[in-house]
Amino acid sequence: MYIFTIFKKELLDIIRDRRSVMTMILLPLLMMPLLMGFMGKFMASQKQKSEDKTLKVAVIDNNNGKDFIERLDINQKMDIVRGITEEDMGQLIKDDSLDLGVVIASNFDQLIADNKTGNIKVYYNSTSIGIKERLDIMVDSHNDRILDSRLQKLGLDEAVIKPIKVEENNVYTVAETVGKMAGGILPYMFVLFCFFGCMYPAIDLFAGEKERGTLETILSTPVNRFQLLIGKLLVVTLGGAISGTLAIIGLAISGQITDALPPMMANMVAGILSPSNILMFVLMLIPLAMFFASMIIMLSIYAKSYKEAQSLIMPSQFVVFVPLILGMLPGIKLNIFTAMVPILNVALTSKEIAAGTIDPVLFIVTIVSMIVIALLGIYLCTFWFDKESNILRT
Repeated sequence: MYIFTIFKKELLDIIRDRRSVMTMILLPLLMMPLLMGFMGKFMASQKQKSEDKTLKVAVIDNNNGKDFIERLDINQKMDIVRGITEEDMGQLIKDDSLDLGVVIASNFDQLIADNKTGNIKVYYNSTSIGIKERLDIMVDSHNDRILDSRLQKLGLDEAVIKPIKVEENNVYTVAETVGKMAGGILPYMFVLFCFFGCMYPAIDLFAGEKERGTLETILSTPVNRFQLLIGKLLVVTLGGAISGTLAIIGLAISGQITDALPPMMANMVAGILSPSNILMFVLMLIPLAMFFASMIIMLSIYAKSYKEAQSLIMPSQFVVFVPLILGMLPGIKLNIFTAMVPILNVALTSKEIAAGTIDPVLFIVTIVSMIVIALLGIYLCTFWFDKESNILRT
């Protein structure tokens, strides 16, 4: 009975705190649609910009490669620039005065005529997306024309130069492949929001009350410490679970913004965040939030003030980051062992859920292991809260 009373009282206090509401509710709910919308707009604009740009291409032909130069010259979106030395090409490209530099070897035509390989040197800026690729398409096309001409002159079939034909069969469907790739990033979104959703309420309910001098008053009430701790911990857990869930919902909402996201990305998000997948994510979030809550509360109990609590908790983010990074590595997969490693199991399970290849047994192992870890965290938190040296540390 006391636990529910404490829970209700502390929850009302947290709701009245604008900073906590911003962190738990507004930020995760609004940030994902804004972030995904910005990414979609940016990617579309960069692609369109690259395709529409008229490239300035400096050419040194050494009286060779006439056919190839003509192909560049008739391209309406390429301006040929002459009179540039090879030594100046690199700097001019760095200065954005040029987009590409092409140098054709002085023996290019002779080598091509002798059925040998002619050399074309290309100068480019690797940070300019899509620029070099446009030239590569033209080079490959010209290369295919020369190759076809040689084969016809020699009376040979294309199979002569391609003795092996590889027939590829991907054991993963396109949806599974995309799901595994996107699933590696997905845990970052809701796990981190879950962590931050626990952080501010925990700091306020423990270090904040210690700083305000109200914690001793609460401890003087006829409520035992365990009931007081559990009531507060449930509020912190709820904050983390709500924040993580809203991050997922925010991502699902962003998948519906088809005008902001490319169709492929919008379909990918919609496919990953089906109602059944969202339910599985939320089932993992609850024990995860309880684990975060107990971990952050222990640091908040020890801290003398709100500011010190923040200083102690911020480094603990590395405990969250490292398993999430490991979960993105290709060699680490979900199995009976990794399903019992905290946070890493959530990252790997999320990847399998997103791909639609989750093993029900491993999913249950992940949930059970997270519940055990959460209960262990609560036990340690109770032990820590019972120590007078932590409560009265000022």
